[in-house]
Amino acid sequence: MSRELDFERLVELCRQAHEETRRSAARAADAYLVTRNWLLGRYIVEYEQRGADRSTLYGEKLIERLANELTASGLKGCSPTNLRKFREFYRAYPEIRQTPSVESIANLPPEIQQTVSVESKGNAAKSPFDVPGVNTEATTTDVLDAVNTVRKRG
Repeated sequence: MSRELDFERLVELCRQAHEETRRSAARAADAYLVTRNWLLGRYIVEYEQRGADRSTLYGEKLIERLANELTASGLKGCSPTNLRKFREFYRAYPEIRQTPSVESIANLPPEIQQTVSVESKGNAAKSPFDVPGVNTEATTTDVLDAVNTVRKRG
């Protein structure tokens, strides 16, 4: 801070810090929700295809019951309509998975960037979200791109 710090500058710095962190928080929340919604869609599709008791919960009965259970357990945004959208989103983009994007790594401090990039290179460790037999070769950035595409389709 080479400028003299007077009260107006203090207020300006506080506002700038607030706005920057607010924007970062909003982007993080968006990424979280996109990833969560894609994962819910993935789990629904996987259940429909391979669930041991799926014959008792076929079609809309599954979506309605799942929506009721999730809502009762406190999850927000899990209406039957939304669950159908999540399922459609996953079907449209089944190759997406949650991994650090280049953009998210670039925003980290240098010492953390180095750790993330070293851990990411050639790391075949499975995500807790992986489902056997499903191709998972894309990034969170791909998820966000996919969401924008789905939104444009209307």
